[in-house]
Amino acid sequence: MVKQFDVIKINSPDESKSELYVVVSNDFVNSNSPYIWTYPVFQRDRIYLTDIELVTKKYNYDGVIDCGIIGHIDLNKNTIKVLDKLQPRIQKKIIESIQAHIETI
Repeated sequence: MVKQFDVIKINSPDESKSELYVVVSNDFVNSNSPYIWTYPVFQRDRIYLTDIELVTKKYNYDGVIDCGIIGHIDLNKNTIKVLDKLQPRIQKKIIESIQAHIETI
């Protein structure tokens, strides 16, 4: 089972199209649904307010998490590989970003 804040990639026969994602759906959803909610990771510098630097626990992946784009992955149609987990301080920034997006103004 994937867990919240895992850094994952979709297994693809074409490794040049390897895309990274951060799982943002909580562990209850992840264990009870074939769909997980994700933020994409892009290999670029931070340019938008919604960008958060990617910092993981074990490895040094380059890129930014774009918190302005939320998507989903169907685990029944895709196989994924868990690569790492976000650092706790980055997890906190992700939660703050989600809260900012749903805050009533």
